[in-house]
Amino acid sequence: MNLIKKGRRILVENGYTFVALKKDEIYSSTLHGIKPLMSKIFVSNDYFKDYVVIDRVIGRAAALLLIRSKVKYIHGFILSEPAKDLLEQYHIDYSYDYLVPYITNRDKNRMCSLEASVLDVDDLEQGFKIICREMIEKNK
Repeated sequence: MNLIKKGRRILVENGYTFVALKKDEIYSSTLHGIKPLMSKIFVSNDYFKDYVVIDRVIGRAAALLLIRSKVKYIHGFILSEPAKDLLEQYHIDYSYDYLVPYITNRDKNRMCSLEASVLDVDDLEQGFKIICREMIEKNK
């Protein structure tokens, strides 16, 4: 079974929001948003190097973090067009079930603030700094 199918199965059967696989290694999470990514990227910038990632929602912020971490492949159940553009710019292989114009906030009344904060950012380091600032502001 290839890693994408295996990851999808693990995610769905266990109610996870995020699964990352590499050979015999599996990282899974039930955290929402970019929290599953940040918890590992703070430990190691390239934690997801060569991983296949399956996530329920991939917006531009998540894509930026995963690209920066040297991910091999991304599958999003939902993928935003801004995330797709960034993945293509950096030549990252990806797939998705549904493509949406942008990721909405939890109230579904506007664009996700993290997606909006990096909408026009192509530089990975600059984007990472912006995302960190946004996370600090949210947790004040």
